[in-house]
Amino acid sequence: MTAPETNSSELRPGATAPDFAVPDDSGAVRSLGERVRDRPHVVIFYRGCW
Repeated sequence: MTAPETNSSELRPGATAPDFAVPDDSGAVRSLGERVRDRPHVVIFYRGCW
């Protein structure tokens, strides 16, 4: 058995995420940077469709 390969862009637990922006459910573009000014957030990415 070998150790899993890691991606150089992989974030480790506790690491600071890079800023990014995505549209919210109303179409307004929101960035992680503007959201975390108020308090910490947890970001979860899901694969697939709903």
